[in-house]
Amino acid sequence: MFMGALIYVGIFLIITLPFRIYSAFRKGYKETAIRRVFLWGLIVLTLILLEKFKLVNVEEYLFFW
Repeated sequence: MFMGALIYVGIFLIITLPFRIYSAFRKGYKETAIRRVFLWGLIVLTLILLEKFKLVNVEEYLFFW
């Protein structure tokens, strides 16, 4: 259950962070945008590694309905 919650949070952040990164660049907050790019990449990499090593089936959480 805990892993499921983490995956849902990761998926939510993957969807929303690009918009926040774009808005930070438009407002001139380049350092904040760079931090968010790093965070976004870390989340994506973590989910890919979890899927690759069969620790979690991400598709199960994406298409649960």
